[in-house]
Amino acid sequence: MKRIHLLRSLCIGIFVATLSACDSGGGDSSNNNPPVTPPVSPPVTPPVTPPVVPPEPPVAPPEPPIVTPETATLDIITQGKDGVILADAEIFFDEVKVSASDQNGVAQLSSLPADEKGFWVVKVKKAGYVTQAVKVAVQEKMPPLIVHLMPVAETKYIENIEKAQGISSLIMDAHVILPEAALVYADGTPATGKARVELTPWNIDSDDLKAMPANGRAITADNQEVDLISAGLMAVAFYDEAGHALNLAEGKTATLQMSLPFSNIDGHDLSAGGTIPMWYFNESLGLWEETPDVKGEAIVVTRDGEKMLMVEATVPHFSSWNWDFKYTPAGTTFLQCLDPESKPIACSVTASVVLTGGERLVRGTSIGAEGATVYNMPDLVKEITWEAVGLSGGNNRLMGKVTSPLDTTGTGALIPASISIPLSAPYQFTAQCQLPDLTPIACRAKIEFNGSAEVDEYILPAEGAVIYTQQAPQLISWSALQYETQANGDIWKYTAQDSNVSLSGNKLVMTFAALPEEISQQYVYVRCDPQASNYEEVKKYFAIERCEISVGPQAWLQSFAVQAPVVSVTIPTGVVYPLAVLPEWIVQGYKYFYLGASSSIAPPEGIGEGCYFSEYRTLLSDELFDNSGQIYDLSLEGYCGQIPMR
Repeated sequence: MKRIHLLRSLCIGIFVATLSACDSGGGDSSNNNPPVTPPVSPPVTPPVTPPVVPPEPPVAPPEPPIVTPETATLDIITQGKDGVILADAEIFFDEVKVSASDQNGVAQLSSLPADEKGFWVVKVKKAGYVTQAVKVAVQEKMPPLIVHLMPVAETKYIENIEKAQGISSLIMDAHVILPEAALVYADGTPATGKARVELTPWNIDSDDLKAMPANGRAITADNQEVDLISAGLMAVAFYDEAGHALNLAEGKTATLQMSLPFSNIDGHDLSAGGTIPMWYFNESLGLWEETPDVKGEAIVVTRDGEKMLMVEATVPHFSSWNWDFKYTPAGTTFLQCLDPESKPIACSVTASVVLTGGERLVRGTSIGAEGATVYNMPDLVKEITWEAVGLSGGNNRLMGKVTSPLDTTGTGALIPASISIPLSAPYQFTAQCQLPDLTPIACRAKIEFNGSAEVDEYILPAEGAVIYTQQAPQLISWSALQYETQANGDIWKYTAQDSNVSLSGNKLVMTFAALPEEISQQYVYVRCDPQASNYEEVKKYFAIERCEISVGPQAWLQSFAVQAPVVSVTIPTGVVYPLAVLPEWIVQGYKYFYLGASSSIAPPEGIGEGCYFSEYRTLLSDELFDNSGQIYDLSLEGYCGQIPMR
């Protein structure tokens, strides 16, 4: 029976059970029977009860050395995190392109030269998707490897990339904050003028985690491979107008922020803030790499008048960044896939786990037909959904899904000792979105099959994609959405929906029949001075690293039923940041607004309880909204220790 680590995709070791036997001996028998002597009963001593030793948790056996064959074959299945088929995805082995996926999303590789290291780093690239890479051990007989890619969530265009500025996403409340002269080309030449940023935050409370690079496998600062559980994940990439990559200049840093859906991650309480280890994705290693010098933290900010948890980190370069804790579960189970004739078949398995606290993680592996015992699984969960993909003759896809365990008590369920996943041939069709003039467009679609209560979500490229489903799609209800950012910064929102649609030519075409909605978003540009001063006539100046900016209606007006919400953000000092103005402020006719900033630092030389600084301005609505390019520079003033008499 094979045993593997679930996250070490295709790292398969042989478990050998050793049996031993005890010989039993016998003596001579004789017809000359001696006189029978009554036995003497020994004194009775009370039994000794051995101490109870609690059982130790199961430990994965050490993996035997991998015997590397001279050549190997491997089938790679490329698809989106939602299961849509990705054709023409480029396949690289150790940075060398070797193939591309076909129309079925499969790349069949044969006679691959084995690497002397005993493993490959398989990298998969496709335009419009975040690059994925996994570390794959070389075996003579290899089960299929499934690679999930995450679509780029949002593309924005920047006019003057050399300026200090903040960039806000429409997704997961994500932000990137740049200092002045932050970006350079690969040779160190400063970047100026227009630029494009691809911004992709992962929602850790969703199936986005299926496309977590390296399947969450990482290497620590002391060179140990571990598994991760994520508190936040974001990919950021900058390009100039010609498509040349840009990155942070040496000595420059940028601040990343995004929503944190949970206040507790695997027992780490983040509700009141807390530090989180940071990891960046090293594509060359196919692993996340720990960065002890980069510190992540949970922070509390105000968005649209509500307090919310965010994760934040200041990073020295752009790539995919992860706020993560090491995860060391002790659960195991035996997995095996069965074909439509109930015969064992090799397959690639993805396990979507919901922990007892609601946190999520995804684990992936490939197993041979004989099955395997998988490790690194939690032993107590709310539920686990196992999804498997196998290939039959002619690259025909087989699929199966099992949910086990499923907690009905509210206290968690134990992972079963073994799980079989039956596979069957799925139904398939092509789905695509288009504009009213029939121009293809990428989109986000929700599709409901045959009146089912289950709605599947897909992110479709402009050229469309093949969707596999395990029920015949006779009647389909759908809705589609897409944001398009124009080169001038305007955002157009397309929406459409339809019900009880029948497929035509095995294709679902979703047409945005109405004109797009133009999202008119206005901003107030603010910047805090990194030097704050005291109230005294003889000025002293104090360095501050961050400030909290707020903007909102100045006072509660009796004519309004409720107090209007306030928009706030915590930013590094010296950086221009755009605060999004709520449209209802303009519609409701507010005349006066306030713009405030505050900051605090530890007391210098132990004086008093701390230093507190602020600035407060009153602005007319015309002043606030009619000067869209104006930057409000805020110089904070305050005191240290006790409040002075003035």
